[in-house]
Amino acid sequence: MKCPLCTQRKAKRYCPAKQASICPQCCGEKRVVEISCPVDCQYLAAGQGFQASKELVHQLSQLEDPVLGKKILDIRIRFPAVIHLLERIIVKFAETLSSLSDQDVVEATGIVLERYRLEQKGLIYQDRSPKPFVESLSLELSRGIEEARNPEDQNVEEGTRLPLDLFVMALEVVVADIEYHSKKGEGPRIYLSHIRRNHPEVETRGTGSSLIIPG
Repeated sequence: MKCPLCTQRKAKRYCPAKQASICPQCCGEKRVVEISCPVDCQYLAAGQGFQASKELVHQLSQLEDPVLGKKILDIRIRFPAVIHLLERIIVKFAETLSSLSDQDVVEATGIVLERYRLEQKGLIYQDRSPKPFVESLSLELSRGIEEARNPEDQNVEEGTRLPLDLFVMALEVVVADIEYHSKKGEGPRIYLSHIRRNHPEVETRGTGSSLIIPG
Protein backbone atom coordinates (compact mmCIF):
# COMPACT_ATOMS: atom_id res chain seq x y z
CA MET A 1 0.00 0.00 0.00
CA LYS A 2 1.30 3.44 -0.95
CA CYS A 3 1.66 6.29 1.54
CA PRO A 4 -1.38 8.59 1.13
CA LEU A 5 0.77 11.70 1.74
CA CYS A 6 3.48 11.26 -0.89
CA THR A 7 1.73 8.54 -2.96
CA GLN A 8 5.17 7.12 -3.76
CA ARG A 9 6.67 5.15 -0.88
CA LYS A 10 5.31 2.18 1.04
CA ALA A 11 3.09 2.96 4.04
CA LYS A 12 4.72 1.22 7.00
CA ARG A 13 3.76 3.30 10.06
CA TYR A 14 0.27 3.77 11.43
CA CYS A 15 -0.36 7.49 11.97
CA PRO A 16 -3.02 8.15 14.65
CA ALA A 17 -3.47 11.73 13.42
CA LYS A 18 -4.24 10.62 9.86
CA GLN A 19 -5.88 7.36 10.97
CA ALA A 20 -3.94 5.63 8.23
CA SER A 21 -0.53 4.16 7.60
CA ILE A 22 2.11 6.46 6.10
CA CYS A 23 5.73 6.04 5.05
CA PRO A 24 8.62 6.60 7.54
CA GLN A 25 9.97 9.54 5.50
CA CYS A 26 6.71 11.49 5.58
CA CYS A 27 6.41 10.67 9.28
CA GLY A 28 9.85 12.13 9.93
CA GLU A 29 9.57 15.18 7.69
CA LYS A 30 5.95 16.20 8.25
CA ARG A 31 5.43 15.40 11.94
CA VAL A 32 3.93 18.31 13.91
CA VAL A 33 4.65 20.77 11.06
CA GLU A 34 2.09 19.32 8.64
CA ILE A 35 0.64 16.52 10.75
CA SER A 36 -1.14 17.30 14.03
CA CYS A 37 0.61 14.54 15.95
CA PRO A 38 -0.81 13.53 19.33
CA VAL A 39 1.77 13.99 22.09
CA ASP A 40 1.68 10.29 23.01
CA CYS A 41 2.52 9.03 19.51
CA GLN A 42 5.29 6.42 19.82
CA TYR A 43 7.00 7.53 16.60
CA LEU A 44 6.99 11.17 17.67
CA ALA A 45 8.67 10.38 21.00
CA ALA A 46 11.26 8.07 19.43
CA GLY A 47 11.93 10.42 16.53
CA GLN A 48 12.51 13.40 18.78
CA GLY A 49 15.21 11.62 20.76
CA PHE A 50 17.00 10.21 17.72
CA GLN A 51 16.76 13.38 15.64
CA ALA A 52 17.91 15.59 18.53
CA SER A 53 20.99 13.43 19.09
CA LYS A 54 21.78 13.37 15.37
CA GLU A 55 21.44 17.16 15.06
CA LEU A 56 23.60 17.77 18.15
CA VAL A 57 26.45 15.59 16.91
CA HIS A 58 26.41 17.29 13.50
CA GLN A 59 26.19 20.78 15.01
CA LEU A 60 29.18 20.17 17.31
CA SER A 61 31.22 18.83 14.38
CA GLN A 62 30.65 22.12 12.51
CA LEU A 63 31.81 24.40 15.31
CA GLU A 64 35.21 26.08 15.28
CA ASP A 65 34.89 27.40 18.84
CA PRO A 66 35.58 24.57 21.35
CA VAL A 67 34.42 26.72 24.28
CA LEU A 68 31.00 27.20 22.69
CA GLY A 69 30.89 23.51 21.85
CA LYS A 70 31.46 22.64 25.51
CA LYS A 71 28.67 25.01 26.57
CA ILE A 72 26.24 23.50 24.08
CA LEU A 73 27.00 19.95 25.16
CA ASP A 74 26.89 20.83 28.86
CA ILE A 75 23.55 22.65 28.69
CA ARG A 76 21.95 20.06 26.39
CA ILE A 77 22.93 17.16 28.65
CA ARG A 78 22.66 18.66 32.14
CA PHE A 79 19.93 21.29 31.75
CA PRO A 80 17.67 20.33 28.83
CA ALA A 81 14.65 21.81 30.66
CA VAL A 82 16.16 25.30 30.38
CA ILE A 83 16.51 25.01 26.60
CA HIS A 84 13.04 23.46 26.48
CA LEU A 85 11.62 26.50 28.27
CA LEU A 86 13.19 29.01 25.87
CA GLU A 87 12.19 27.03 22.78
CA ARG A 88 8.64 26.63 24.04
CA ILE A 89 8.27 30.39 24.52
CA ILE A 90 9.57 30.99 21.01
CA VAL A 91 7.30 28.34 19.46
CA LYS A 92 4.23 29.68 21.23
CA PHE A 93 5.00 33.23 20.09
CA ALA A 94 5.64 32.09 16.49
CA GLU A 95 2.27 30.31 16.43
CA THR A 96 0.55 33.71 16.64
CA LEU A 97 2.81 35.44 14.11
CA SER A 98 3.38 33.59 10.86
CA SER A 99 5.65 36.35 9.53
CA LEU A 100 8.21 35.82 12.32
CA SER A 101 11.54 34.69 10.88
CA ASP A 102 14.62 33.02 12.32
CA GLN A 103 16.44 36.35 12.03
CA ASP A 104 13.77 38.01 14.16
CA VAL A 105 14.29 35.32 16.80
CA VAL A 106 18.06 35.92 16.69
CA GLU A 107 17.50 39.64 17.27
CA ALA A 108 15.09 39.09 20.15
CA THR A 109 17.30 36.48 21.79
CA GLY A 110 20.34 38.71 21.30
CA ILE A 111 18.64 41.58 23.11
CA VAL A 112 17.86 39.39 26.11
CA LEU A 113 21.34 37.85 26.06
CA GLU A 114 23.04 41.25 26.08
CA ARG A 115 20.73 42.41 28.88
CA TYR A 116 21.76 39.49 31.09
CA ARG A 117 25.43 39.74 30.18
CA LEU A 118 25.36 43.31 31.44
CA GLU A 119 23.52 42.20 34.57
CA GLN A 120 26.38 39.78 35.23
CA LYS A 121 28.65 42.85 35.37
CA GLY A 122 26.28 44.69 37.67
CA LEU A 123 24.99 46.98 34.92
CA ILE A 124 21.44 47.69 33.85
CA TYR A 125 20.71 48.55 30.24
CA GLN A 126 17.38 48.03 28.51
CA ASP A 127 18.01 47.80 24.78
CA ARG A 128 14.91 47.87 22.61
CA SER A 129 14.17 46.80 19.07
CA PRO A 130 12.44 49.12 16.58
CA LYS A 131 10.43 46.07 15.44
CA PRO A 132 7.37 45.66 17.72
CA PHE A 133 7.18 41.86 17.35
CA VAL A 134 10.91 41.45 18.04
CA GLU A 135 10.54 43.60 21.14
CA SER A 136 7.48 41.59 22.20
CA LEU A 137 9.35 38.29 21.85
CA SER A 138 12.30 39.63 23.84
CA LEU A 139 9.90 40.62 26.62
CA GLU A 140 8.27 37.18 26.56
CA LEU A 141 11.68 35.52 26.87
CA SER A 142 12.70 37.84 29.70
CA ARG A 143 9.43 37.21 31.52
CA GLY A 144 9.80 33.45 31.24
CA ILE A 145 13.40 33.56 32.46
CA GLU A 146 12.54 35.79 35.42
CA GLU A 147 9.70 33.49 36.46
CA ALA A 148 12.10 30.55 36.32
CA ARG A 149 14.80 32.42 38.26
CA ASN A 150 12.35 33.65 40.88
CA PRO A 151 9.63 31.00 41.30
CA GLU A 152 6.50 31.88 43.22
CA ASP A 153 7.02 28.88 45.48
CA GLN A 154 8.43 30.43 48.64
CA ASN A 155 9.64 27.03 49.82
CA VAL A 156 12.36 26.90 47.16
CA GLU A 157 15.71 27.17 48.92
CA GLU A 158 18.00 30.00 47.84
CA GLY A 159 20.83 27.65 46.94
CA THR A 160 18.64 25.70 44.52
CA ARG A 161 17.48 28.70 42.48
CA LEU A 162 18.73 28.74 38.91
CA PRO A 163 21.72 31.07 38.51
CA LEU A 164 21.91 33.89 35.97
CA ASP A 165 25.01 32.32 34.39
CA LEU A 166 22.95 29.29 33.40
CA PHE A 167 20.46 31.38 31.43
CA VAL A 168 23.24 33.36 29.75
CA MET A 169 24.75 30.09 28.53
CA ALA A 170 21.33 28.77 27.50
CA LEU A 171 20.66 31.91 25.44
CA GLU A 172 24.07 31.52 23.79
CA VAL A 173 23.14 27.95 22.90
CA VAL A 174 19.83 29.08 21.37
CA VAL A 175 21.61 31.73 19.25
CA ALA A 176 24.16 29.14 18.10
CA ASP A 177 21.32 26.72 17.29
CA ILE A 178 19.55 29.31 15.13
CA GLU A 179 22.75 30.15 13.28
CA TYR A 180 23.46 26.45 12.70
CA HIS A 181 20.05 25.81 11.14
CA SER A 182 20.08 29.06 9.15
CA LYS A 183 23.25 27.93 7.37
CA LYS A 184 21.28 25.10 5.79
CA GLY A 185 19.69 27.67 3.48
CA GLU A 186 16.28 26.03 3.53
CA GLY A 187 14.20 29.16 4.12
CA PRO A 188 13.75 31.98 6.63
CA ARG A 189 11.99 29.75 9.20
CA ILE A 190 14.07 26.58 9.21
CA TYR A 191 14.94 26.91 12.91
CA LEU A 192 11.33 27.65 13.84
CA SER A 193 10.17 24.60 11.88
CA HIS A 194 12.83 22.49 13.63
CA ILE A 195 11.85 23.42 17.18
CA ARG A 196 8.14 23.31 16.29
CA ARG A 197 8.50 19.59 15.63
CA ASN A 198 9.96 19.13 19.10
CA HIS A 199 7.16 20.96 20.94
CA PRO A 200 3.75 19.55 20.00
CA GLU A 201 2.62 20.25 23.58
CA VAL A 202 2.41 24.04 23.15
CA GLU A 203 -1.09 23.86 21.67
CA THR A 204 -2.54 22.32 24.79
CA ARG A 205 -0.21 23.35 27.58
CA GLY A 206 0.85 26.90 26.73
CA THR A 207 4.24 28.36 27.52
CA GLY A 208 4.31 27.94 31.29
CA SER A 209 7.73 28.71 32.65
CA SER A 210 7.98 26.21 35.49
CA LEU A 211 11.12 24.11 35.32
CA ILE A 212 11.90 20.68 36.65
CA ILE A 213 15.64 20.17 36.60
CA PRO A 214 16.68 16.51 36.83
CA GLY A 215 18.92 15.77 39.80
